Amino acid sequence: MVPPLLRRTPLGRAVACAGLLLAPSLRAQEYGPWHVVGPFDAPEGASQVGLPTPVERSLKAMEAGAEGPDLRSTYKGKGGHAIAWVPLACDEPGALDVGAIDFAKALPAPPGVERLTDRATAYLYRRVEAGEDLDVPVAAGSDDAMRLWLDGELLVERAFARKLALQDHELRLRLKRGANHLLVKVTNEGGPWTFRIAPWKRIAQERINGAIDRGVRWLLSRQLLDGTWGAFEEWGAGHPAFSAYALLACGLRPDHPAVEMAIRAAEEREIETTYAASCLILALERLRDPAREPLFRRTFEDLLSWQDSTGLYGYPVFPKADQRPSDLSNTLFAALALRAAARAGHAVPDDVWLDLASGALRCIDRNPSGPAVTGGARPAGFSYRVAEGGPTGSTTMAGISVLAIAEEGLKGRLPGPLRSRVDPAKAGALAWIEKNMHWTGNPLAGAGHHYWFIYGFERVGALLGRERLGGLDWYWNGADYLVNAQSGEGSWTAEGGNSALETLLALLFLKRATAPATGKESEGETWATAEPDAELRLRARGQSPTTIWIEAVREDLAASCSERGRGISVEKVEFWGRLGGGEGEAVRLSELPGAIVSPEGVRRFEVRLFFPRRGDWSVWARAFVRPPIEKDAQESTRILLAPPLVIPIREVLEPERLAYAGDFKKNLLRGLGARAEASTSASAAQKPEMALDGSMGTAWFCAATDGSPWIRIALPQPVRASRVLLSHGRPREESARGPRVRRAEVLVNGEKRFEVDANLDVLLKTICTFPKPLPVQRLEVRILAAADGRMGGSELGFSEIELQAGP
Repeated sequence: MVPPLLRRTPLGRAVACAGLLLAPSLRAQEYGPWHVVGPFDAPEGASQVGLPTPVERSLKAMEAGAEGPDLRSTYKGKGGHAIAWVPLACDEPGALDVGAIDFAKALPAPPGVERLTDRATAYLYRRVEAGEDLDVPVAAGSDDAMRLWLDGELLVERAFARKLALQDHELRLRLKRGANHLLVKVTNEGGPWTFRIAPWKRIAQERINGAIDRGVRWLLSRQLLDGTWGAFEEWGAGHPAFSAYALLACGLRPDHPAVEMAIRAAEEREIETTYAASCLILALERLRDPAREPLFRRTFEDLLSWQDSTGLYGYPVFPKADQRPSDLSNTLFAALALRAAARAGHAVPDDVWLDLASGALRCIDRNPSGPAVTGGARPAGFSYRVAEGGPTGSTTMAGISVLAIAEEGLKGRLPGPLRSRVDPAKAGALAWIEKNMHWTGNPLAGAGHHYWFIYGFERVGALLGRERLGGLDWYWNGADYLVNAQSGEGSWTAEGGNSALETLLALLFLKRATAPATGKESEGETWATAEPDAELRLRARGQSPTTIWIEAVREDLAASCSERGRGISVEKVEFWGRLGGGEGEAVRLSELPGAIVSPEGVRRFEVRLFFPRRGDWSVWARAFVRPPIEKDAQESTRILLAPPLVIPIREVLEPERLAYAGDFKKNLLRGLGARAEASTSASAAQKPEMALDGSMGTAWFCAATDGSPWIRIALPQPVRASRVLLSHGRPREESARGPRVRRAEVLVNGEKRFEVDANLDVLLKTICTFPKPLPVQRLEVRILAAADGRMGGSELGFSEIELQAGP
C-alpha cells in the first residue's frame, strides 16, 4: 500500500504502478467506500448477534450482480433515534484493509444516548466490483460478536465477546464478475467495538524462527541458579521438567547447561503428582540419557499405577493434603507422558489406552446445543471433570488429544463399541472448536488457561494430522497471533497468567513439539572482527563448544608475506583469551601447528574451545609467519595479530553449580521455623522472611536509601553448621549487571565475625566457611559494599541464606 502523500509524487506513482503489475488479483477488483449504520439496541449483548434488524431485509438486494442496499434508508436505532448510513472516513477508502474500524469513532452519537458502545449493534457495507470471477483470501476479526455476508450468503458467525484478532477468521471471498456486496454486522458487549479485514498471507518463517530464538533467550536469562524458574514450586519436579522438555523441543542440546540444571532441579524435587511425573517423562524421553533410564522406568511405573477406576488421572498428592477428583488436565499430561514412554520403548498395556479413552468420553458434554457445522456434527465439547461445569476450549482440546493418543497407542485397533463413541466424540468436539474459535482467550473460560488452549491446537493438529482446525490453517494463523503477542523482551504472558509457563506453551506451539522432530539445529550466534584494518580477522560461532577461526589476512600483508607460487608460510598460530575486561589473566587457549597456505587457506586455522567459566571472553590470535625466501634471510619471524574479539559465553556449567539443585535439602534452616528481621525492606513482597523460604525466586531487599543494611535470623534452637551460603537477590543471568552485594560480614551468635568477598557472578553462591563447626542460634549478615550500585543508593539483598553442615 502506498501512503497518500507518497502517491502524489512521481516515485509514488511509479511504486503504485509497479504494485499493480505485480498483483493481478488486486487489479481485478475495486473496493467501494465503506458505509456504516448504527447503533442498534442489543439488550443481550454479543449473544444477540443473530437477532436480525431491518438492515438484513436488504440481503436479497445484495446478491451478486444486484444493485445492493439503499444507502438512503433510515432505521430506528438505540434510544429510539433515527439512524442512517454514513460513509466511513479513512485514509485509504479504496483499499481492502483500511485498518481497524472503531465504531465509537465512526458512528455519529445519537443525542442523549449514553454508553454508545455497550450492548449495541452496527453494520458495515461496501460494494466490490470484480473484473472477473476470482477468489480473494482474506483475514478478519472483530470485537465482539460478528456476522459477515458476501452477496447475501452468511460466511461467518461468532456469537460471543472477544477481542479483535485479525487471525480469528481466514476465508475466501468468492467474487463474481461485476457487482459484489460485503455486509458485516458487529454486536458489542461493552468496551472496545472494532472490526478489521485484510488480505490473508502466511507469516514468514523467519519471523517465527526469530520469535522462538527470543523466547528461548528469555527463558535462559530467567533461569535461577538452582535450575528452576521460581514458578509453580508447589508441584515439585513439574515446572523445571516441563521447562527442560520445551527447551529440548526448541533445539537446545541435551548437554546444554540450562537443560542439565533444570533436569537436576526436577530430580531433586518431589515426583509424587501426575503433573510432576508426566513432565519428567516428557523431558527424559527428549533427553535420551542412558544414565537416567532407571529414573525414567520408576517414574513410568508410578504413572501407570496412578490411573483410577474411571480411566482418568487425578492428584495422587495435592498440596496442603487436599483431595481432588480426577480431571482431564491431569489425564492429558499422563496421556502425553505415556505416549512419550511408548516411543522410548516402554510397553504401555492396551487396557491403559482403552481406559484413557473411556475416561475421556465420560467428560463430554451430554447436552450439545446449536446446529451442525462443518462435517455435519453437532458441537459438543469436553468438561474439566465428569458431570462438572461446562466445556471450555482448553478442556475440549484436552479431550480430543486424549482420545487421539489412546487411538495411536492402540495402533487404531479400537473395539467396535468404543469406536462408535470415539469417532462422533472427536467430530463433535472439532465442531465445538469451530463454533467457538477465537485466539484472544480460552473459549467459554475467558482469560483462564488461554495459552493452554492455543497449545491445544498444536497437539490436536499433530495427533490428527490436520492442517485446518477451527475453520483455519491453525499453525500459520496461530503463529501469526503468537509472534504479534510476544513481548519486546521475548516472553508471552496471558491476562492474569505466568510468563514462565505461557512462554513454554507458546514455544511448544511454534516449534510443533508434538510432531516428530525434523530439520537440523541452528548453528548458533556468530561474532566477527569489526576492525577493517586488523592484520588478522577472526570469526567465532556457537557456545560450548565455540568454534573460532582466522577468517582473513589483511590484503596488503597477505601479498607481502606470500612466497611466489607457494603462499604464506605460517610457523604456528596461538589463540589467547581473557575473562572480563583488561583485569583478568590472559590464558593461552590453543596452539595450532603451522602450514603453507594461500591467503584464503588461513581459514584452516580453526579451534573448538570449551570455555571454563561463563562471562565475556576477549579472544585474540597470533600468527607467526616466516618471511618469503626471496627477502632478506636475516629478517625475523613476523607476528600478525587479530585484535580481541569479545564473545559472550553463557553456556558453561561450572562444577560447583551442579550441587545447587539439591542444596535446599541440605539447608539446616529448612522447616525449622526461623524468624527474620532486617534493617529495612524494599517492599512488602521483599521482606526478610523471603530469604528463608527455600525459593530462589523470592528475595529480601533493603530499601534503596539504607546505607547500612543487615538481616538477622533467630533459630528456635541451635543447629551445628559448618558454613553459610549467600545467594544474590536476583540469581539469574538477566541480572548479571545489576546492583548486588560485593562484600558482607557474617556474625554468628553475635560474637564470631567473618568477612567475605561476594562472588560477583549472580549464578554462583558466596560461601562463608567456619574454621570449625559452630552451634548457630543467631545469624546476622551485614552488607558492607555494593557492585554496580552504591550503598544507600541501591536495593541490595539475598534470595536465600542457607546453613549447611559438613565440609
